[in-house]
Amino acid sequence: MNKVLKSKFFHILMAITASLVMSSCGEYGGGPAPLSSAQIGSIVEVQPSLDELSLSNARSACSRLRAMRMNLASTDDIDTIKFEVRSGSCNGNPDVATTRATVDAVFNNKITLSVTTLSQYDIPGKLLEETVNTDEDGIMQQFCHAFFNNADPNQVYSNFLALGVVYSFPNSNTIMRSVVTKNTANETILSQKKTYIIEANSVATRNAMIEKIEYETQCSNGNVKYDYQNIEEYSLK
Repeated sequence: MNKVLKSKFFHILMAITASLVMSSCGEYGGGPAPLSSAQIGSIVEVQPSLDELSLSNARSACSRLRAMRMNLASTDDIDTIKFEVRSGSCNGNPDVATTRATVDAVFNNKITLSVTTLSQYDIPGKLLEETVNTDEDGIMQQFCHAFFNNADPNQVYSNFLALGVVYSFPNSNTIMRSVVTKNTANETILSQKKTYIIEANSVATRNAMIEKIEYETQCSNGNVKYDYQNIEEYSLK
């Protein structure tokens, strides 16, 4: 093989190798991962503000949470909810239980869940969150107040970001609240992520509750603790 062919072959080989390396490392060639899809303990990229799509998704979530609050406070909506609750562990062996809770809802006040036993066979479990997330309570309260009062939701985002808390809105049904920290190399590390999934409307006249809450937390032993609270069924008033 002459020198020209060898040179061309070498450059082609190097281009292919570089392409494979970039592909194996992701879109950014091993750079930070997008926050919404990142795993606990990984290096993440945090945006300085919410883009237009995220703002639209957040506003939609707030509208649904407001409608849900108003419906829950009515006389013909959900009375009792059956949850599956998983309490994770940093060393494995999670505790999984079925829990029933009554809904205590008063218009314009907090909506709470009270664990109850319906029969001698029911074993009450512990709920991850006993205050129902709505536009007036829970993780979206400050964002929803900004949307509904002509304030700046990106200022709310910035205030949380200054505390190491990052909000993400990958779609109109999903709310993510992450905690990030800096390592010794000043890289941003994802240490905790809470995901709230709003239930899709199965009945056109009623917006449902947040169907599932997931907690992912970095443990000191390097494991990830995983907790969730998932709605299994309702009983109506």
